[in-house]
Amino acid sequence: MIRKGLVLIFFLLSACTPGFGKNYANEQAELAQNQARWKRQNIPHYRFQLAPPDNATPMIVEVKDGSLVSVVDIKGITHAVNAGNAILQHYANFLTIPDLFTYINKTYSGKPESMKVVYDPVLGYPTTINVSQFAEPCCQGITITVSNFHVLSP
Repeated sequence: MIRKGLVLIFFLLSACTPGFGKNYANEQAELAQNQARWKRQNIPHYRFQLAPPDNATPMIVEVKDGSLVSVVDIKGITHAVNAGNAILQHYANFLTIPDLFTYINKTYSGKPESMKVVYDPVLGYPTTINVSQFAEPCCQGITITVSNFHVLSP
């Protein structure tokens, strides 16, 4: 009986192992095109709503000249924009549009089992990022969403 239990535990633990992933050459080319589109817009000041991974509370993020101006979650809690803020450190890969592009590029390089990115057709920024490191349906991936994007006056 113990032996059957150990075998079952082995299979359950090995169910969420990374797959071999795939080659994302086409997707990386699409990333480069949209990143170039974004850069051509030359938008120094913007605001957007970020729904980060792990079902965290969405945040309204304002960026000016590449730096965070403010981060307020949708519950109205303002997060101090400083190097010591643990929440901002945790989500540092997602708080500016260039950070999101860097995250996408690094994630493609890791060859996840599946990854799908949707970009804004006009401005080029990513609107949805879905990543699954594992092939098995038991293992959840992550989703990051950018919405309510607004260009603000410089």
